Amino acid sequence: QDRLVEDAQTAYSALNAALETLCAMRPHQRDYYVSPDTWAPASEEHAARIETVVQVRDEIAHWAVDVQNL
Repeated sequence: QDRLVEDAQTAYSALNAALETLCAMRPHQRDYYVSPDTWAPASEEHAARIETVVQVRDEIAHWAVDVQNL
């Protein structure tokens, strides 16, 4: 049980690091000046990627709490 929680904590930390990196690589409007109508979709796709990682991270956190409560 303790090992499962430790592994969940490791995964949680790795996902937080991934989130930091994803946030740093967000699309910038200056890169889309040639085709400005593509910037909004790129931003939406980026936000969706971040939300997916947040959801996985939060699921792992809830799962770890459930394991601790066994």
